[in-house]
Amino acid sequence: MMELSASGVVMVTLVSAVASLLGHLVLKFFLHPEKIRLKTEELKAYRLERAAAVKLKDQKLLKKLDKQKVYMSQVEQEVSSFQLKTMLLNMGIMFSAFYFLWFTLPMGDIAGRFSASLYGGNEELQLNYGLWYVISLSFFLQVFRKAFEAGG
Repeated sequence: MMELSASGVVMVTLVSAVASLLGHLVLKFFLHPEKIRLKTEELKAYRLERAAAVKLKDQKLLKKLDKQKVYMSQVEQEVSSFQLKTMLLNMGIMFSAFYFLWFTLPMGDIAGRFSASLYGGNEELQLNYGLWYVISLSFFLQVFRKAFEAGG
């Protein structure tokens, strides 16, 4: 069984939910992932076509694809830039939320305990607020990722 101290756990859970939601909203409305998704698909199709042309040794198709090479490298740069911006955005929000919690809660304190045995033994594992934040953030990242992909 899991036993958690209520007020700190609720605060950590709410902060992780808000941080995750904020990250997804900023991503959706300012970085426009749908445009990058289209460019990623275009890049993937180019690579597959090029690999097939190399395998078949189709010189005519390879020349045609070589003309697109400069454009495709620009597309690849855009996709890489988007991925970097997304990573930096998520890390910034995640660490900002963590530092907010760090100064409002003793993050090393025990948030709860739960049984370490599947068979009801007496061993317990302790869960601190920092680990609870990571667990909550991971959960909400997945929830909002599914919600925004289904809605967008």
